[in-house]
Amino acid sequence: MTPQTSNPATVAVLTHDWIINHVQDRGAVRFVTPTELANELEKIHGSTWAGTVEVFNMTELKDDGKSFKRMNKTGNPFIDPDTDEGKAGLFKVSRRTSSVCFDYETKREVRAEQGEDVQERTRRGSHHTPVMKDGKITPLSVHKDDIVCRMATADEDGVTVKDTVWNKRAVNDDDGNTQFIASNPRLYLRYEIRRESGDDQRQDRKMLSQSEYYDGSGKLVDAELVKPYLPKSSRHDGTDFQTTGLDCLRCLTIKGTTYSIRR
Repeated sequence: MTPQTSNPATVAVLTHDWIINHVQDRGAVRFVTPTELANELEKIHGSTWAGTVEVFNMTELKDDGKSFKRMNKTGNPFIDPDTDEGKAGLFKVSRRTSSVCFDYETKREVRAEQGEDVQERTRRGSHHTPVMKDGKITPLSVHKDDIVCRMATADEDGVTVKDTVWNKRAVNDDDGNTQFIASNPRLYLRYEIRRESGDDQRQDRKMLSQSEYYDGSGKLVDAELVKPYLPKSSRHDGTDFQTTGLDCLRCLTIKGTTYSIRR
């Protein structure tokens, strides 16, 4: 399969040191395209850990061409083309340690049994779903509009179902494989950020993740200047579940192999 990718600005200058720090002492590095990486990830089954270096264009627009994917619009100098900040651009470079190939509901149940504060799911659904191979969960997730799906029924979810992508449910083939209908499906790495060990509740322990912000020239931007314009988000389901589009990955270490993703 060929994943759909955007054409983000060239930010190799921003990621060099991060990649060197991330892959040192990890052996040989394989250089792959997003398509080649997707094909490799489809072969991975069973819960395992992954390390990533990711680059996000913070001023990227949503499909509607009006709102922004990763920042709030009101009063934001970083998205104003008339300000120095807006002209310079803004990128987020993140390094994370995560777990992949997990079952969401099982993870929640285990956390609840361990005494974690796991609130009831909102059951709002999602625009993506795990990519399945031979009935097993892979590290990938895919946009539901790019695969064979059916619409959920009210009796199975206990909600009033509307005809939206959020309420679609994947229909796998007889061998338990995701059925792609798009030639360039929108693929994501599906993961949960790991946290430091300890006796505190999971949400009170530090995530194994760090990020820095840069402008388009590679100049470090103070995170405190960016923070007021970031959407406020919080999870109450006992997980740190997230997805990252393959077009945002620059480096991935998994199952003893490090991949450097080239464009």
